[in-house]
Amino acid sequence: MNCSQTNIAQEKICKKILEQDNYYAILGVKPACPKEEIKKAYKKLALQLHPDKNQSPKADEAFKLLSKAFSCLSDEEKRKNYNLTGVDSHKDINSSPEESSDFDEYFQDIFSDYFSKEKTYNFQRRTQKRINWKPIIQILPIIILVIFSLFSAVSPKSPQMFSLIPSQKFRVSAITSKNHINYWIDPDTFKEIALQQRYNIEKLVELNYMENLKQECEAQQSSKIYFSQNTNKGNNNRYLNNGNLNSCKKYYEMAR
Repeated sequence: MNCSQTNIAQEKICKKILEQDNYYAILGVKPACPKEEIKKAYKKLALQLHPDKNQSPKADEAFKLLSKAFSCLSDEEKRKNYNLTGVDSHKDINSSPEESSDFDEYFQDIFSDYFSKEKTYNFQRRTQKRINWKPIIQILPIIILVIFSLFSAVSPKSPQMFSLIPSQKFRVSAITSKNHINYWIDPDTFKEIALQQRYNIEKLVELNYMENLKQECEAQQSSKIYFSQNTNKGNNNRYLNNGNLNSCKKYYEMAR
């Protein structure tokens, strides 16, 4: 049931209650019914008419009238008098119902149960909406390395310590201890670096290497998609089967 249908149904039940001039008709029970049936009828209607649940502008008025009917018919003396005279001495629906201890206890029982269920439902919904942190935790080391590399890049006091390609300055080859990635260093500078700093440099080497692999992977995937959309079926199948996605394979292996 959509929102519009719900609002129509809520308006309808409020109108039905307010049109009644008989307490038994309001509760939808027969005059000779037992007290337990009156309680059940009230509980069912109260949960539909309570202003916190029913969005109709007439919900408050209808709920007060329903409560007056129940307050009267759930009390033996009031019910007996109502059956004899057909009137209730507290008929003004804008005043609070003269709640007997029985009415008050039953009212509290209904809505404490209802709102506890609402809280449980809301808690379950919040639990279902919790963020799945596991993938984020898995890539957290990479995020930290990215931040570290950015700070290193903008720091004027941090000279370049390595290169992924050889040059006149970076002419000595080195290999990372974790993934055995080749990189080049300046021997004059590198020999003065402490062991912990060398470890951090290796992490940056692997981070830069992974970034290069990622870019190559994206280019290979784009090329494969373009080729599949712009070639005949025979060539297409051969390319899809033999297309070069080596960078993607290496990237995902390192990212695990």
